[in-house]
Amino acid sequence: MLINTNMKVQKSSNLNPFGGLNFVMEELDRQKIGALLNQELPAIGKQSQYSWRDLFYSYWSVFYCGGDCAEDLSDNFKSSLSLVPYFSVPSPDRVLNRMKQIANPSVKFKPNRAKFNHEFALEPKLNNLNLKLLKRLFPKDFERELTLDYDNTICYTGKEDALRTYKHETGYQPGVGFIGSKVVYVENRNGNSPAHVLQEDTLKRMFELLLENNISISKFRGDSASYNWRTIQTIDKYTSTFYVRARMSHTVESTISKIKKWESVGDPGQNIYRGETIFTPFSRAARDSNESADLKPYRLIVTKEKRKDGQLNLFTSEAFCIH
Repeated sequence: MLINTNMKVQKSSNLNPFGGLNFVMEELDRQKIGALLNQELPAIGKQSQYSWRDLFYSYWSVFYCGGDCAEDLSDNFKSSLSLVPYFSVPSPDRVLNRMKQIANPSVKFKPNRAKFNHEFALEPKLNNLNLKLLKRLFPKDFERELTLDYDNTICYTGKEDALRTYKHETGYQPGVGFIGSKVVYVENRNGNSPAHVLQEDTLKRMFELLLENNISISKFRGDSASYNWRTIQTIDKYTSTFYVRARMSHTVESTISKIKKWESVGDPGQNIYRGETIFTPFSRAARDSNESADLKPYRLIVTKEKRKDGQLNLFTSEAFCIH
């Protein structure tokens, strides 16, 4: 074995612990992400020292490098990020002020019979920009048959404008749409606005924006907050197939009790069974709104699991938990 011992070690004052950012920024520019930001966001005066490209590249770099807030641009990362030749690094105040400039004021809605207003943050321009970025970076993820997942989650916060959630803590309850692992839509709502309130309007805005960007949804998945007459009508209009968790009610339990054929699923000995039937929900809601002609039958799939305590279900007369 031959070993070359004529190696030279050179010292340099330009060593950068975040040198890997060069490859990231080079790829972003190759995909013309910076140009897209400058094109889609409001024009910045020519006298401004920083473009949207500088602002977003700098802000993103904080998280690429393990930071967690814009303030890291000043003390922790400023000297290292300034060595990256692809963008100019602004101050945290400059970044945050520019971000505030593209935010819209919240909108208040008051549904029929509601006791108070519901406060939503609608950001069509930013959602539209997000879709354009995703399609530019991941074009193949939007070419096949697409499934859209929608859910609301609680973000706990002590912000002054945050209201109390149903879990008795302050926060927000944004609604988020996913295609695979990609976030394709975000609509924030204050903490006192549960997921089911005006969800049909949120979903309509989301579906319309996706269609504007030539993204057609084949399948939709939602939790029990989507189990509502108006919401189901909206989902049915924009998709060919959807999966929504039904909320338990007297009508649903009565329908389940009529299922005769159950198939064992899962591992042997778990006592888990699955059955299905055809079910026409929301008869009363449709009747109250004079829309009974719009009622449709749907496939109700039920999973039940044997109770260990042997307690009987009042409607099915079986010792099973319904899922």
